[in-house]
Amino acid sequence: MPLSNYFTPSSTWPRGCWPDKSQQLLLAACLLEDDDASLTAWQTWQDSIPLDFVDGTSARLLPLLHRRVSRIDSKAPGLKDLAGVVRYHWVHTQLMMRDASAILRLFNDAGIDTMLLKGAALNASIYPLGLRPMKDIDIVIRPEQTEKALSLLKDEGWEHEFPQPKKMRDLSHACHLTKTSNLDLHWNFFHGSILTNAQVNELWDASEPIQILGQTSRVLCPSDQLLHTCEHGMRYAPSPPFRWLADAHRIVTSLSESIDWDRCCRLGMEHGLLYPLLKTLQYLEQNFQVMLPENTWKKLTSYHIPMSNQLAHETLARRTPGQHPFWHDLPANLLSYRRLKKINPHLSLSEFLKVINSIDMPIRDLLMLLLKQNTVALKKQIEQKIEALDLYLSDEPTRTISMTTISQELVEGFHSRETHEGKTFRWSFPDATLRINLPVANYETTLHILPNRDCRNIDLNLKFNRSNLNWKAINANSVSFRIKKTMFVDYHQQRMTLQCAPWLLPDSDPRQLGLPLLQLKFRKLNDPLQN
Repeated sequence: MPLSNYFTPSSTWPRGCWPDKSQQLLLAACLLEDDDASLTAWQTWQDSIPLDFVDGTSARLLPLLHRRVSRIDSKAPGLKDLAGVVRYHWVHTQLMMRDASAILRLFNDAGIDTMLLKGAALNASIYPLGLRPMKDIDIVIRPEQTEKALSLLKDEGWEHEFPQPKKMRDLSHACHLTKTSNLDLHWNFFHGSILTNAQVNELWDASEPIQILGQTSRVLCPSDQLLHTCEHGMRYAPSPPFRWLADAHRIVTSLSESIDWDRCCRLGMEHGLLYPLLKTLQYLEQNFQVMLPENTWKKLTSYHIPMSNQLAHETLARRTPGQHPFWHDLPANLLSYRRLKKINPHLSLSEFLKVINSIDMPIRDLLMLLLKQNTVALKKQIEQKIEALDLYLSDEPTRTISMTTISQELVEGFHSRETHEGKTFRWSFPDATLRINLPVANYETTLHILPNRDCRNIDLNLKFNRSNLNWKAINANSVSFRIKKTMFVDYHQQRMTLQCAPWLLPDSDPRQLGLPLLQLKFRKLNDPLQN
């Protein structure tokens, strides 16, 4: 079956929490049951974006991708490149689960009931360990045990950022703590929803026991796990957190006989979560042929979901303008405040926002400060966009990238700017990268450095995206090489890698130094390059 048959038009699913075209291909390679379609998606995804450019969320699907492709064709091109990533995530997950086990032991010894959520729960119940990478540990406890649990964690060296933890329990669903790992300690199961004692007990009573490294805990039953996954997934993040779609797919396909769909529908309506459940299942059905019982679809679509509820979830799934986390979290916080106000009519918005954001200044002062910062950031973004657009539209035959003006976001593995005899330069590390906005063309390129290092005596390796560049030294301060059209990737930025032996300055500078880079000049060639 053609790969296009598996996809709905991308415009159907707005950006924010839903995967873009490249991420959709990655999901297809991981989840499609048809081997040919899975391999085609893998090859198309592999050709569309270099592994070095993969976003953080996509990177956490690579172990699942490696397992799926290797089972179809163990010699598929590119699998070896994934092996190191898979090993890293396996080791990291093992370490995270070890830390989770230590926390469970601490709580078990103190008589605190625990339940694992999200990545830890999925690794302990439905994924082979290591296939579902984690960036933090999520544990939920009973609300009345919150103060005791936070006190124990504090004694063990865990730190949190909230100056008023007692108020946090009444205003939020969880608390973030750090030590050797990141821990999210929950006392409520869902964002912005304060459950009654009966509702909390219903979730605990249906949960299932598990063990991690000899320590006992619990996980949500499959029906509740699916609902929880959909609610936490359909929320905006700078990089769409679309891994929740893979998690929901895994729950539905591997635990289908254990899911109580009547319970899913009832709790979804009761907690205002039927909309994200319905949207997730619709996406899985349209793109990955996940089939539900016919009567389940009828029941799901028969419920009337209030327009206010739909708008609330759609708002949470979209980006809010502004650079500061305060703006990103504001829609969710306002919705939480709206719910909490019904329980506590005396709760003021300013007090709520101060506690939930751990702010120690008047809200009015904070807003004025953030608006000023946002204006400056917006101006910088506009200037960068105009500069990039001008670069693409310009017919100038020569383009220059100078270390004097290049944006910090476009350099990796470089020290701060320095000046030598009136020239501004930056020392690279022995392994460094430049992200370049450059129209597709053939270029004669010159790399200029300070005379601190002699280009003629450097063991230098240059790459443009995946292609090695054959360079020659023009003099002690410059090397030249050609970039071909075929070296470009279908991405808005290209990647140039510079690798060389470390350089030690005579004054015993302790830094790891590579090249003292001044600038790069790209001269467009009108005639096609000959192989």
